Amino acid sequence: MSRRLRLVLAVVIAGLAGWWVHRERVCAPGACLLAPPAREAPAQEGQRGPATSPPAAPGESGTASPALTSGWQGLASGLDYRVQEVAGGSARLVALRVDLREYHLAVLDLVAQGKGPMTVRSLVEETKAVAAINGGYFDENWRPLGLLMHAGKRSNPLRQADWGIFLIREGRPQIRHTREGMPAGASEALQCGPRLVIAGRVPQFKPAESSRAGIGITSEGRVLLAVTAGGLLSLREFALALKACGCVEAMNLDGGPSAQMYARAGSVELDLPGAYAVPSAIVVAAGR
Repeated sequence: MSRRLRLVLAVVIAGLAGWWVHRERVCAPGACLLAPPAREAPAQEGQRGPATSPPAAPGESGTASPALTSGWQGLASGLDYRVQEVAGGSARLVALRVDLREYHLAVLDLVAQGKGPMTVRSLVEETKAVAAINGGYFDENWRPLGLLMHAGKRSNPLRQADWGIFLIREGRPQIRHTREGMPAGASEALQCGPRLVIAGRVPQFKPAESSRAGIGITSEGRVLLAVTAGGLLSLREFALALKACGCVEAMNLDGGPSAQMYARAGSVELDLPGAYAVPSAIVVAAGR
């Protein structure tokens, strides 16, 4: 093949690659982000790797790794964080621990609010909140899958799936199975799964690795928000890491490219971005 012909072929291939990247992009509020791929039915409890989040590409190392901490570090009164190596150092867990006596959680359905998908960082900046983490599963049209409730009002119905429900009732957090239904008096709720820690026990899961996001409850009733960084974890590895952080109950949130968390208090900023915006989130705000 002549040098001239090789040059022409290289230009054509580069042009096709650029067209494909442009074709796959959509503009979300505040930024132009990669569109989510078609999403399959989520995994049931007891399985690994929720199929709604596409697996990481070979060689993907997850989000950038923040610096390790020596145990829990205070961000503000009632708000702590830690960064630790997990799974033999193959990844890091970034966890935020929230005291609900000083903060409250809000489950936001951004689609129902007419905002459309947003990154959690944009959401924190817009709402002047302290922190936020991505919510549950959604389909290729950004429609949430599973129960969403804010201020006692449901914006998305309960899904009959082998998942969990994280909820706030009378200022106290709970994680229960879908079949237990919703208790009267709940103010905030988000359905996702599988449950990762159940009464201090970590169940078995089928093997799969991905970037992870989750929510847990400690024995003192504090809420843990956590994402992985710098590597991929199986659900069991993620669950064991949450248990090691003090969770007696924990639930998986949407992972893969959806996994993201942002927190800012004083001079400390935790920025764990995902690959694209999300249609639901859990926000941490000051005051009860």
